[in-house]
Amino acid sequence: MSYSCEDFSSDQFDRQKKKYADVWKRRPTLLYRKEDANIIREIWRTERYSKYLSRSATTVVDVGAHIGAFTIFASLLCKNAKVVSCEPIDTNYSLLVDNITRNNLSGVVSAYNVGVAGANGVRTIKVCPPTTVNDEVWQSTGGATLYWGGEWTPREINCITLEKLMADNNLEGIDFLKMDCEGAEFETLYTSRHLLKYIKHISMEVHPSRYSTVPDRDSNELYRYLEDNGFSIEFSSVKYLAELNKVDKRRIHHSEACRKD
Repeated sequence: MSYSCEDFSSDQFDRQKKKYADVWKRRPTLLYRKEDANIIREIWRTERYSKYLSRSATTVVDVGAHIGAFTIFASLLCKNAKVVSCEPIDTNYSLLVDNITRNNLSGVVSAYNVGVAGANGVRTIKVCPPTTVNDEVWQSTGGATLYWGGEWTPREINCITLEKLMADNNLEGIDFLKMDCEGAEFETLYTSRHLLKYIKHISMEVHPSRYSTVPDRDSNELYRYLEDNGFSIEFSSVKYLAELNKVDKRRIHHSEACRKD
């Protein structure tokens, strides 16, 4: 499926959030497809992942970077940060790299065409196929997953562990870890117990209910695991999440995990 790409200018957003005035002053723009617009609004307008992102952060990791909305925002907000960005889907990754370049952040962001999971190696990911909505062809660009999908289109991707990602980038710790990886947050965090003490904050989507028949995919168990490893948990009340969960029963959670010390 072909896409036309155009600017998604930050001018489309209100400027009342004065605390981000320095970011908008730099006029960040994104090259995007029509299907990407809601994801960009989710991140840029609602502070979906940025509520606890400190300007003083020196290491930011974006797992499930899509086309770079959070990556670009974090890179402009955290002026002294090293940003590491991972996106497994080729078409998204291509736009991610383009957006890093167009915002003059090539020297700040290290981008990888990989998924982050519990083990290194090649995995099969399922990509949502095109559908027709109101006589218009539409394809979700942000829902590819290692876990469900039924008749969705399978693709092979390279996956790496959080440990390898940190080692490859010489990261001794992570100030802010953003995760939107459609279920892979479970295995990634469960296999990274020894690294959790080096992570200050995790902002993530948690996708529990679709995996009710899959071991180790219980959200409450994940939260207890993080609490046992020094994190306090806060749940988001983003309105659109409530609407999304009402429609498709996914019971997606957005959670903030912050180190207690």
